Amino acid sequence: MRRRALLTALAASASATAGCSLLSDSDRPQDTFAVSEPPTDTTTSRTFDPPPDAVDRAFTVPGDDDHRVAATIPTGIPRDVSITLGFTSEPSQDAPATLYARVGVRETADGPVELRVGATPPLSAYRGVHEPEREDEDARPMFLVPRRAGVEFDDLVRRDQGCWRPKLPVGPQNRTERTRTLDPGEALAREYYLVTPWANDRCLRPGAYRFTAAAGWQFHVCPFYREPPGESAYVDETVPDLPTFKDNRWYHDAGPDLFLRPEAEQVGLPSATARLAFWNQTDRRVLVDETSWALYKLENDTWHTIAPLTPPPDGTDFGPIHPGRSSTLSLSLTTDPDAASDDDRHAIGGLGQGRYAVAYPASLDLPGRGTDDVAPTAALVTVVGNPPEVDTTDAIDHVTDRAGVRHVHTTPDESAIATLQLERTTTDDDRPATLITEQVLQRDALRNAIVQFRTAPEAIDAVVYHTTPAEVARTTTWIDPDGDGLAFTYDDTTYTLTYG
Repeated sequence: MRRRALLTALAASASATAGCSLLSDSDRPQDTFAVSEPPTDTTTSRTFDPPPDAVDRAFTVPGDDDHRVAATIPTGIPRDVSITLGFTSEPSQDAPATLYARVGVRETADGPVELRVGATPPLSAYRGVHEPEREDEDARPMFLVPRRAGVEFDDLVRRDQGCWRPKLPVGPQNRTERTRTLDPGEALAREYYLVTPWANDRCLRPGAYRFTAAAGWQFHVCPFYREPPGESAYVDETVPDLPTFKDNRWYHDAGPDLFLRPEAEQVGLPSATARLAFWNQTDRRVLVDETSWALYKLENDTWHTIAPLTPPPDGTDFGPIHPGRSSTLSLSLTTDPDAASDDDRHAIGGLGQGRYAVAYPASLDLPGRGTDDVAPTAALVTVVGNPPEVDTTDAIDHVTDRAGVRHVHTTPDESAIATLQLERTTTDDDRPATLITEQVLQRDALRNAIVQFRTAPEAIDAVVYHTTPAEVARTTTWIDPDGDGLAFTYDDTTYTLTYG
């Protein structure tokens, strides 16, 4: 194998994620195997002694330093079973790439384990099913040709137009399945040649190719072209980390492993769409919550959370982003705070010019590791435009002033049961929360109460906004998650907020 290329790539991953376990290489399969007694199975199903060196998760295609091929960690592994999977050689002029698979029963298993196997255990899935990202993407497969004892590789595969291809048919003619019983400590192992179908004009064509074993476990082989993030206008910028995260992977500082690339680093209002693509160019699949994102604005060296206004849908699952694949986030941005639809959590209104940041996905997961200490990818975006107008919405029906209190009603019969109350204060709190205009304009109840206070006569000491419990909760769960009221400053005025 080209150890230098592999070590260079791994070193780049480590340096880009200092203090973060996401791209640590410590979980690469490195089992040490004892050589078993010579097997007695037929040549189509016999096992091979394990290779003398550790297998590799991925390799760089010789002659093309940007062309990587990765094998993902298997999923769906049966109970009490361990799997070692990886490459033992890369393709060359003289031989194809070789993938090694070993399936064994753990020493700690309570007893023997029955496994479904095909003609060439442990893996008899020869056709890798391509999983296209787009409907118009080519769905051609990739093949694994099982190595057979006593058979030279050039009897099974051949080189044509620079690619290693199978000599049809792929694998043994006998496709029947059977059951093998393995005792604790026993294993099946074999090598397979990774080859390109004859219909493909590109060797090891990029994509995610799923191979499924008879026992139910599966993995993906993912060829991809590793490309740099690209030039950023903020390459020399230093900005604070985003709130709620221990660290960030900023696009303008990003390495080629994980990054969030904006389609444009500057957008113009009154209406714009910000598109950003999250790229996984590691040698493993990354699990992400594609509904998890956050928009922030930077003012006075502090990031202020702007959106989303609503939580992700119930039952959201972490989905895999395979090596070389991406996921796109599109946000609709407007100056008019009322232009954004309440039903579209990706639409954000009430924005003015300034420096913004997007974190996406805001939650990353590495199988077996969890989400702890996994920093999100993020990108800076400059918004150019005029400041939004701060006025009330059309939710207000009428207003009454009595005893120094302005009551703002959203129903003609004054039947709304929930209230949000604001009072001016000279709080002793040394550091009250500071809200910016873009934050106020996202929450209609708070927005309407503040505007009514600012336009009320001097005799008014408080504003009580009468609305629905849901509308109050929309504000309070964001600004006061502890539910005990608070003081905050907006536009050089300090208020206390209570509600009921």
